[in-house]
Amino acid sequence: MEQKEKLILMRDTYNGKTHLATVLGMGAYLSGKSVLFTNIPNLVIELKELMSAN
Repeated sequence: MEQKEKLILMRDTYNGKTHLATVLGMGAYLSGKSVLFTNIPNLVIELKELMSAN
């Protein structure tokens, strides 16, 4: 967390990705970091919108 890197969790369904992301996000938030939690479909939509805007 100290290096402020982005994290993408990918795995089959029902393997605890959401739980792990929630725990990591809460830990980061409680230590004063900013956190963004999103899913792949929303991320792709946002990237497409940004690409078409530029």
